[in-house]
Amino acid sequence: MPYFNSVTIMGHLIHDVEVKANINSTYSRFTLAINEGVGDKKKTHFIKCVAFGKTAEWMDGGKYAKGSLVL
Repeated sequence: MPYFNSVTIMGHLIHDVEVKANINSTYSRFTLAINEGVGDKKKTHFIKCVAFGKTAEWMDGGKYAKGSLVL
């Protein structure tokens, strides 16, 4: 049985979700901005993400636009 890494993150979309289809499946690409720290020590991390299959199709509903909070 293969092992998979799993990570849960929450952040704001920095652009609209881009959904595409290829021969095998549907996929979506998006980047999340995640803030860390406070005051002078505040940093923003940008995480590039890809969703496949039904998750990608679900994100294509148009309700996820730039600035949306995503978990």
